[in-house]
Amino acid sequence: MAGRLAEPVDGLGILSSLEKRNLFIQRMDSPVPQFKYHNLFRDFLLQDLMQTKGPDEVKALYHQAGRISWEKKDPEAAMKYFMKAGAFSDIIRILRIKGADYMIKGKMSGLERWISCLPDPMVRSDPWLIFFLTMTRRIRGGKKNIRDFQKALTLFEEMGDIRGVLLTTGYLIEAAVFIREPSSVILKWIQKAEHYLSSMPGKERFTWARGLLWQQMGLGYMAGDGNLPKGISACQNAVLLGTKINNPDLVLHASITMAFGHVQAGDFARARQLLVKIRGMTREGRHPEFRALKNIVDIDFALKSGRFDDAGDLLMKSEQDIEKFGLIFLYPSLVEAGALYRVYTGRYEEASRMADHLNDFSILEGNDFYKGIAHRVKALSFSSREKARMRPWKSKRPWRPWTN
Repeated sequence: MAGRLAEPVDGLGILSSLEKRNLFIQRMDSPVPQFKYHNLFRDFLLQDLMQTKGPDEVKALYHQAGRISWEKKDPEAAMKYFMKAGAFSDIIRILRIKGADYMIKGKMSGLERWISCLPDPMVRSDPWLIFFLTMTRRIRGGKKNIRDFQKALTLFEEMGDIRGVLLTTGYLIEAAVFIREPSSVILKWIQKAEHYLSSMPGKERFTWARGLLWQQMGLGYMAGDGNLPKGISACQNAVLLGTKINNPDLVLHASITMAFGHVQAGDFARARQLLVKIRGMTREGRHPEFRALKNIVDIDFALKSGRFDDAGDLLMKSEQDIEKFGLIFLYPSLVEAGALYRVYTGRYEEASRMADHLNDFSILEGNDFYKGIAHRVKALSFSSREKARMRPWKSKRPWRPWTN
């Protein structure tokens, strides 16, 4: 950096000379030559720079430093210098290129920090900035996410940006599931996604975006429309694409969603196999929605194998995650699991009340799939209570699922 900025003067030679004379500068222990100024010396140099150079010359130096940092593949340093230079268009260019990497690596706070530094009119007119900013509040954004993703999608369609269209449609499906939009709304976005996938030119392009869209379609089919076979098939497509590009996050998300579908469909053998494969892939705080989803799958297994203490512990953890991170789309499944837990442990009245609550929720949300689950839980509670009453001479053990 010193060599490039000081040309034709030997910047590295000057720095080395100052360091040897012990004049307010220290050489750092690093593979390439790096130097650190004494704080007072640095402040003096900055003041001298501002006094001897005009504002435009100073901005030009920062802009040059930004270009050098970008050439050295250091986008964070480049954006820092471009910000000081007021070069917002260069920052936007980097965000368009690197924004997806921030998403994939879970660096959403950094993405939000840089976008928040940009002028508001620039953000509102750029679909990628709208998309990335909405992604930073993906869990907590609620209905605002629907509005902003739709705005980004419209701009992407006008620009003919296929990658943007695929990603935005996928997260629109997820956002609709998160706030429990009616099944008809979720199905409308799924059908749009299917249209985009079938009509896009170059079927092998944008593999990550296509895989993510398939995974979100699977989530929409399962948690929004109740079409489990289509949901599982969509997740299988996502796993194949994620494996093809060696993207473990995509494989993880699609696999857990698929395990959820297998459990909902009653295919516990396949769900168990998937859980064995993905055990240990989630980390605290990184994937809260999928960790909670996996816990619900584990609860089903614990209940059906008679491990009621384990099921109770997992229910508590899932409830904490769902409340903490606002994972509304998992709420009906949590209520269902909690009601079954109470049936299996002989607390029939509590189970019936939870089934009534789930029924009210399904009517409010216009979701017949969860209404059917509510009636099934209530019927199971009534049947189990009657069986217990007909066996007064036996011990009052709770009904166990494997003896049914």
